[in-house]
Amino acid sequence: MQDIKSVIFNTIRDNPGIRYRELLRAVGVMNGVLSYHINLLEKEDVITSERYRGMVRYYIKGIDKNEARILGMLRIPMVKVIVEFMLDNGPCSLATLSQYLDRSKSTILWHLKRLIDEGIVIKHNNVYYIGDKDNIKSIILKYKKEFEKVDAIDLLADNYTDIVDELRF
Repeated sequence: MQDIKSVIFNTIRDNPGIRYRELLRAVGVMNGVLSYHINLLEKEDVITSERYRGMVRYYIKGIDKNEARILGMLRIPMVKVIVEFMLDNGPCSLATLSQYLDRSKSTILWHLKRLIDEGIVIKHNNVYYIGDKDNIKSIILKYKKEFEKVDAIDLLADNYTDIVDELRF
């Protein structure tokens, strides 16, 4: 049997940009145990964490910062769907995205603002498009296996977030 530190490291390696709660579910250990081993792995300088807007994501050491930022965003199911739609269909309006994704404009706009803040999407004359398509495509292809692992819990969490966002407006 592998030791818990190796399991944690392998899970982070296989799921770059994984959040703490996702890692906790995937590894199946107690909160304190995970926290302890993550601290050890960070002190050993084999993993790194990125904190952004109250969210922590984990990566193996040496991952490109730009790639890590994009991976972090693409791990959000609705963001991934928006980006893939725009890659397949080119520039589009908020109304087009809202209609295709069957979500309110306010929900789509919330995700688009996050993508714009990260420099992944650019808005020009009320049209949204991917800034660096080739880079995004190469990252999706490179980590395709990891992106296919999105489980039902993540989708439920994303839907719950959408519902809460709807209530805010």
